[in-house]
Amino acid sequence: MKIGVITFSQSQDNYGQILQCYAMQCFLQQLGHEPFLIRYAEPAPPVPRFWLRKLLTYLLHIRLYLRWWLHQRRSARDERRYSHPEQTPNRRFTEFLQQHLRMTPLYTREELLSSPPAADVYLCGSDQIWGGDDLYYLSFAPRGARRIAYAPSFGGVRITDPVQRRQVAAYLRAFEYIGMREHSGVEQCRELGRPDAEQVCDPTLLLSREDYDRLAVAPSEREPYLLLYLLGSSIDCELDDIRRFAAGLGKKLIYVASQGRYDDAPKCYPSIGEWLGLIRHADGVITNSFHGVVFSLIYHKPFLALALSRHFRRMNGRVEELLSALHMNDRICRSHLPLSLEPPLDFSAFDRYRRAHRDKTVQLFRRLCPLNTP
Repeated sequence: MKIGVITFSQSQDNYGQILQCYAMQCFLQQLGHEPFLIRYAEPAPPVPRFWLRKLLTYLLHIRLYLRWWLHQRRSARDERRYSHPEQTPNRRFTEFLQQHLRMTPLYTREELLSSPPAADVYLCGSDQIWGGDDLYYLSFAPRGARRIAYAPSFGGVRITDPVQRRQVAAYLRAFEYIGMREHSGVEQCRELGRPDAEQVCDPTLLLSREDYDRLAVAPSEREPYLLLYLLGSSIDCELDDIRRFAAGLGKKLIYVASQGRYDDAPKCYPSIGEWLGLIRHADGVITNSFHGVVFSLIYHKPFLALALSRHFRRMNGRVEELLSALHMNDRICRSHLPLSLEPPLDFSAFDRYRRAHRDKTVQLFRRLCPLNTP
């Protein structure tokens, strides 16, 4: 079957975003389908028309918005201080997509609504694509087209506006199947009229270590090291604490920063294959990224998951749910780092978890998208 997949794919520094695109397409190809990525350039957010309702929303959540505003101010200050626009790192994400994925040209909103690409099935997911732009609910798909949601996320945000709730509920009714990445997303879908919504795993867990080994590039570093991978989301742990932690273990610290993470520490800017290679050969991983945790598990690496703080706390659910299922909650650091990466982790529970979810997803897609056999 031709399966058109829409998800986030425009990042130039979020490794998890690009790898979930790759994993979804690779998994569907392994099942014998012909998936392709529908590339979409989101327009700039419109100026809110209902200013009074928007003002009331701000006032009701004034503390949350104040924290967000302060974080934006700090991020902008750090970007001015530490970034160098003339030396923007090229992580070669576009080249990776062009080399490894089948995809359409880049659509504008108007183009996608007026002339969507032909497909037997339209699929949205994964990533935090729900809650904003309606095209990620497959509103562009032709009337009567088959629609599947696999592992989209609301990003921990609850839709409270009555008008938006009715509109999202209408979009959800058109789906043949809804599988959400987080339990909180399942609950919200059920509240919006889809009691059959269920939880599924992130697409990156549908592939094996051997699948990713085909992409991984071995690092030139020969000294034992810990990999630090941080997104710009707030954490309570200080970078100096992480440096001291690595030094206390006698390890070099290799630091990869993404998505608005700016500071004066030395960093590297690997490609997708190099990033996978850094995890594969690391003595341990410290990260505030969900996919940083996922690939640490895939490669059986000791890891510490730095919990997000301030207004980003709502996004901790996906890491907490995954590690709770594996009985690894003790790997989450709220503020202080432990003394070491001990005790050693038993990854057998994760391997069983991944295989079970992959088997379940294989059966799901064989039911939803059966191949025509002679």
